[in-house]
Amino acid sequence: MKICIGEGEKALAGGAGDMPWIAVRPPPVYGPGDREMRPLFLWARRGVLPRFGPPGWRIPMIFVDDLARAVLALARTTAVRQGTFELHDGHPGG
Repeated sequence: MKICIGEGEKALAGGAGDMPWIAVRPPPVYGPGDREMRPLFLWARRGVLPRFGPPGWRIPMIFVDDLARAVLALARTTAVRQGTFELHDGHPGG
């Protein structure tokens, strides 16, 4: 998959030289204390989910602990010296 690099990532890549760097692009993050997503999860618990977009459209999300693990794994790796990573669940379209 080709990743479009944003202006901040271009500046980082252009100024980093050989210095290792990693940019992470997570989807929306949810977790304990999340007031914005809570109503959606409460409705889902009741078996009601609003439809956003066309049928079959998915909204990617990541749990805060999973995001933290991914960032730590990327920070600890020596296999990648520079790059941009879009975190996702591995399913096409979301």
